[in-house]
Amino acid sequence: MPELSNDDPRAVGLKAPSAAFRLGFLAAAWQIFLLREFTAQFYGSEISLGFILAFWLLWGGLGSRIAGQGRLGRFQAETCLLASLFGAPLGFALLRLAGPVLGLLPGEVTGFGPILIFAAAASLPVNFFLGAAFARTAAESGPSSAYLRESAGAVTGAALSYGLLIPFLPAGAALTSISVLAVFLAQPWHRGKKRAWAWIAVAAWSLLPAILDSPGQALRWRPFELVLTRDGPYGRLQVIRSADEWTIYENGLKSYSPADRSGAEEAVAFAFLQRPRTGRVLLLGGGLAGPAAEALRYGPASVEIVEGDASYVKAVRPYLSEADREALSDPRVRLTIADGRGFLGSPGPDYDVILIGWPDPATAQLNRYFSAELFRLAAARLSPEGVLSFRAGAAENYIGPALAGYLAAHRATLASAFARVEIIPGASAVFLASGGDLTVDPVHLAEEMGRRGTATPSLNSESLRARLHPLRIDRLRAALDAADPIINSDDRPISYYFHARLWSVQKRGADAAMIGGLARVSPRLLLAAALLPLLLSMLLSVGKARRGRRTPPAYPYLTLGATAMAAEILLFIRFQTLHGGLYGRMALLLGLFMAGTAAGAWRGRRGPGRLGAAVLLPPAFAALLLGLSALGWDKFLGPIGFACLFPVWGYWSGFFFNALVRACPAPPEEAGRGYAADLLGSFAGALVLAAVLVPLAGLDRLFAALAILHLALLAALAADPRYRRS
Repeated sequence: MPELSNDDPRAVGLKAPSAAFRLGFLAAAWQIFLLREFTAQFYGSEISLGFILAFWLLWGGLGSRIAGQGRLGRFQAETCLLASLFGAPLGFALLRLAGPVLGLLPGEVTGFGPILIFAAAASLPVNFFLGAAFARTAAESGPSSAYLRESAGAVTGAALSYGLLIPFLPAGAALTSISVLAVFLAQPWHRGKKRAWAWIAVAAWSLLPAILDSPGQALRWRPFELVLTRDGPYGRLQVIRSADEWTIYENGLKSYSPADRSGAEEAVAFAFLQRPRTGRVLLLGGGLAGPAAEALRYGPASVEIVEGDASYVKAVRPYLSEADREALSDPRVRLTIADGRGFLGSPGPDYDVILIGWPDPATAQLNRYFSAELFRLAAARLSPEGVLSFRAGAAENYIGPALAGYLAAHRATLASAFARVEIIPGASAVFLASGGDLTVDPVHLAEEMGRRGTATPSLNSESLRARLHPLRIDRLRAALDAADPIINSDDRPISYYFHARLWSVQKRGADAAMIGGLARVSPRLLLAAALLPLLLSMLLSVGKARRGRRTPPAYPYLTLGATAMAAEILLFIRFQTLHGGLYGRMALLLGLFMAGTAAGAWRGRRGPGRLGAAVLLPPAFAALLLGLSALGWDKFLGPIGFACLFPVWGYWSGFFFNALVRACPAPPEEAGRGYAADLLGSFAGALVLAAVLVPLAGLDRLFAALAILHLALLAALAADPRYRRS
């Protein structure tokens, strides 16, 4: 079938082949840096990742749709591109001002509402005009050709970001470099004096992110002083000073403060006091910051500290207290750089105490250290009477329904791997788990503390009697017994959903009631409600086609966009859960997805014109792959093998899009219609998945539901006369 031509005599303002490539280059590079910036600003939450992707796609789809219908007047592709170049620094500035605008205190987490608002606001000035520019470009060169070149440009943008910009430049300078490079590639000096000045003005405006980078970060922490900031594989590390005190944050969450000695004392004491002696000790995360020094006071044979990021250790060392630095020099202490889950799963000696020192599981990256799978690995590495312990945010006295659900999930998850579980009440609840006996008797613990000589001003016999009063223990147990126990697993990371719900309640956000209500809905009902609109659109569209309608349908593009984005987010979260370090690998994985999309788009242009294998094979293949993922086959892949799934999914998406375009082409004036439907479907898939379905329904159920959706799509395409051979 011949390529679509442009019947509109007006020029779009850019050479279409190079324009589509440049649009893809900018879209991928800007998306990567806005995703990383959004993740760092909103405490590394994968929920925020889904939100920014969702609105990025929504604005791109609306821009493409509106421009494709001619509603932007004389806005040509060049004008749209200039507007997008102007909008990128605005989006970056909005994210840098998120903390001050929301009035967030250091370490404070916000609810879903503000995250949604900033996701929408930061992506609007960028991708709306990129989508409009694509529609203008597609009208001239055809959607199939434009989609292919855009995908190739996206691969280049992702490769440049991952290989050169992320390792060597701060976020603001990298974003500026991308925009200035886009201006240079546009060759403004060949566009006449008036247009050249417009491009030069945009290039000057693009310096804003580089200029705003350091001051914008410092503004977030006022009245405290920002001493150090750096990006690592797990997020953004920042060191804050107030008077003579230091505090270290990662992605806005508190990681360590030398002044918090009482926290280190209780993190260690309750586990160590369970047994008369302690041999080998393992500190998973946070061991540098107090627990190592505190553990040495109990006379263990050895203390092994496992941290995942060598650069983090190097950056933190100068800010450790003298006691912590001395502990790291003790011959009994060994520091190992390794992924905590991988370390537990590898062969090695048994431990008498394992302490988990990471913050509360507000993200999938942290949740992987509080799942049933992690606890089973830990149980296998403990001695028969060994003890596992960690702290979780709680309350001194009143335990409301949201907090009870969060703590009950921790207790139920521990109980799935250990015979005994106990909880020490307090502002931070201390969880204890073991295959042997555990006690919360204050008299016994005080006697053991006296025998070891480890009492401190904040943790002694008097404070133990107050904290472990039988009434407090009974009240805590009753509150947790009244909550529905849900096990937190890799497949269903419910803890970080409950953590978000808890923060929404504390902030009295409008989303608190919605979050609590959704948690009470059956996962199957949630899945049915999410899939029903797409299934109805297929049924209605096929019915109209059988009655003579020949307009290209939207349902294949909507389904393609929703499921491709859903699969991408599911793969992101599964990768994060199994292997960690998504923040540092985001550009690589997105680049692999885009590379697959470009290859698939090129191959899809060469397929048959109508029904045939080009239209039917992609949904059949996707249903098979999704079904296998629902059975958990990808859990057995290593990091490299898992990363290979991203180009596979990208290839299917690009191939299917161009196969649909060729099988049932749209008129030139609606060349961007399919692209708009694809992006709008992606918006729905990203938003629903990120906000609701991943933690509540679980990854395996979602993979199964998407497989069923593809089988329905396969049936609809086979029954649709618009996709039959002529």
